[in-house]
Amino acid sequence: MPSPNGVATAAPPVLRSRLDTRSEDYRANLAAMEALWGQVEAQLAALPTIGGQRYVDRHRKRGKMLVRERIEALVDPDTPFLELMPLAPRRPMTRSARGWPAASASSRGSSA
Repeated sequence: MPSPNGVATAAPPVLRSRLDTRSEDYRANLAAMEALWGQVEAQLAALPTIGGQRYVDRHRKRGKMLVRERIEALVDPDTPFLELMPLAPRRPMTRSARGWPAASASSRGSSA
């Protein structure tokens, strides 16, 4: 197989899966994962758009596109797009969730 620089290279090895898609374990795991994805999809559908309908209407009156609409216009059709952490603002993090204590004045180097 020729490479971009013209040097012949060997074909990469074929990776064979040992996953049995007909097993009961596989089917149970698949059903559980699909149920979880259903929950995520429901939460994503319930997210307000840019702060609520009032702001959507204001954007529309100004002839503007919403963020997700702008992204859809930029990427090619059927191109996957991964929106990182769309559910992050739903629940503010607490000190216990972060796993570290809040910084105190003395830990920030403040002289009190």
